[in-house]
Amino acid sequence: MTAKCSLNLLQNYAARCSCASAKRRLPMDGASQKRRYKVLQAARFITFYFWATTLAFTALAEIDLATAQPLKTQLVSVPVRSSRAWSTALASNSRGGFNFITQFYEYKSAAPVEYVVLDLQTGKCAITEGDSGQYTNSNYQHGNQVRARNGRIFFSELGNVITYYDPADETIKKVGEVADPEMGDKFVFRLEFGPDGMIYGATQAKDLPTVVQIDPDTLKYKVLGQVGKNRVSYSYGYYLAADPPWVYVAVGQTPWELAALNIKTRESKVLKVCAGAGWISLDLKEEGIIAKLISYKDTPEAKQDIFWCADGVIHPFEPNYDPAKLPFKPRSVKPIHSPVVKPPELDLSQLNPDADGAGHVFWRPADSKDAWKDVPFKVKYITPVAIESLIALPNGTLLGNAKQYHGFFSYNPADKKTSFYGAHGPSQGPRTIMNGLVYIAGYPSSVLYRYDPSKPWTSNRLLEESQDAPAELNPLKLGNFRPHTDTHYACFLEPSKNGRLYFGGRRERTGTGGGVGFYDPVKKSFGGHHEGLNFLKPRGMVLMDEQERIIYSGVVQEDPGGTGKMPTEAQLVCYDMELKEAERITIRPKLQNTGALYKVSPTQIIGLVSEKGIYRYDLAQKKCLNWSSLPFEMTGAKAQKQNDRSIWAILGAKTLVRVDPSTCRVDIAGEFDGPVTCMTWVGDDLYAATGGGADNMAGTELHKVILKLPIDSSEPEN
Repeated sequence: MTAKCSLNLLQNYAARCSCASAKRRLPMDGASQKRRYKVLQAARFITFYFWATTLAFTALAEIDLATAQPLKTQLVSVPVRSSRAWSTALASNSRGGFNFITQFYEYKSAAPVEYVVLDLQTGKCAITEGDSGQYTNSNYQHGNQVRARNGRIFFSELGNVITYYDPADETIKKVGEVADPEMGDKFVFRLEFGPDGMIYGATQAKDLPTVVQIDPDTLKYKVLGQVGKNRVSYSYGYYLAADPPWVYVAVGQTPWELAALNIKTRESKVLKVCAGAGWISLDLKEEGIIAKLISYKDTPEAKQDIFWCADGVIHPFEPNYDPAKLPFKPRSVKPIHSPVVKPPELDLSQLNPDADGAGHVFWRPADSKDAWKDVPFKVKYITPVAIESLIALPNGTLLGNAKQYHGFFSYNPADKKTSFYGAHGPSQGPRTIMNGLVYIAGYPSSVLYRYDPSKPWTSNRLLEESQDAPAELNPLKLGNFRPHTDTHYACFLEPSKNGRLYFGGRRERTGTGGGVGFYDPVKKSFGGHHEGLNFLKPRGMVLMDEQERIIYSGVVQEDPGGTGKMPTEAQLVCYDMELKEAERITIRPKLQNTGALYKVSPTQIIGLVSEKGIYRYDLAQKKCLNWSSLPFEMTGAKAQKQNDRSIWAILGAKTLVRVDPSTCRVDIAGEFDGPVTCMTWVGDDLYAATGGGADNMAGTELHKVILKLPIDSSEPEN
């Protein structure tokens, strides 16, 4: 029985007693008076209990964001201004040298794209502008460029547009839109030459990938058809190999299907499907095409199968095969194209332009150990880049990074100096500090780095990938969580007193939901899994050392390709320190999202739910102490102030609020001028990435927020 129902019954009973006494016009005897007194006392108690409970559980609904006053902030830095290089290429020129070709565009900018053609010998630079937003497929760089026999180099742009470099006049030209984007195809993901000299392409698509054919001589193109069958989410023609009249495509990623498409008849069929999490690659042999299929990838049940692909069917592959005894007629599938002969060695670590639009290409002849030659160039359009992470270092310096792989920077409040370290490291993801070292995780493959802020930043993308790289770059790439967790996106990093870093991330392409893992710096080892998390997209994770528990929070989602039944509510998933599931906790029946999590005491956590809710839960008591509704979704940036454990969050679009760690009380601090992408505390100073004008440029400025502490937005007492 609810408190409200009990209150109503007792009040009605007391009223009936009074009415009955009045009708008799007789005074109540002592026993009746005692009974009435007890009933009224109980009613008063339940009235108070119900009022207090209602206040604790619903008072936040009275927050009025319209009362928020403008926040005062101080602009301290615009850390990164640049334009991202997407594709690169190399072409020999008629002067006996080489042209370096690339495209620059800052994602979501209104500026045009810029194709740069740079003569490495003379330093002469020619720029061709294209439509805004038409960035190229970054899968293709100068090491795997699509160069035809006639010297034309082909690029894949957003919207299924194909452009090319024409060696005749050393300019960039357009082939056109080779597939209709209205059908769900985003861009041509894979481009490969066939043994007939034609270019074959397969798209990334919302449903089934489309296969196209392009003639590099006449520039005529045509759609051949679609490949794949049972797609769970968006798909790729991930790998492709042509053996006319058949084209074979590895269609990824959920599920992985080996598909075949007939160029002449347009027949499309699936030859083989990988079970579980899979992988398919295509390789060329002298006698034909082979496909390598992995089922149950990254599990103890992993199994690899290899097949010949010939005449639209597959045959088992034997490693010690006799070419004369193959079940099909051997044929040459060697692609007809024109790789650059003895291309120069390139250092592109400073390719992305700086704040003045200046970029650099360093080069030296092939097989040379000579000094690098610096060829500078300048582009027209430079854009401030949004900040996507901020963390306070032990010395009070801020470390952050900019979106779209633009790299890391630091800001020192003491001398107000910003240092930019260049394009390097992952995209998105969490950062944390353990034993004075910064750990950086992110996309792709839930990669993990270690950075020692007491030493100079020495790493860049070129050094990291070089075989001659020093053993101890700073930051140092430690490995990937993905082989253990099957996650691409990194979401959480939590340091533990046991010396491990605990991780939470989101699966993509190969599955849904999340995964959990750990990294042991002493053993230099990774671990983890994604068992039982396919229906819970990650929303929060917190480590409770005193309870020896890791708590994972998520939002319920469907898993069309998975097994099991989708739960009707989201629960907190509790693990022990070896990531063995211990229990699941229901916060509220039918709740679909258990929210972002914050530790506020050795036993208590607070959850901020995007679906307009906030709660406090005690693990020792196994009890939800508070649940309150919110007037707006709390989906924006969040930061916890360590010295008092208070949680600061963006409510609605740009209103800053403080959440009290012991009561869940929410106080309005004020309103920013625009959206906030991230924020962090440096002692008692709050810094936020905000400003920048239009939404697509929001968060490009670093601001110090001028706050008057403590925050108290409650109404004054009478």
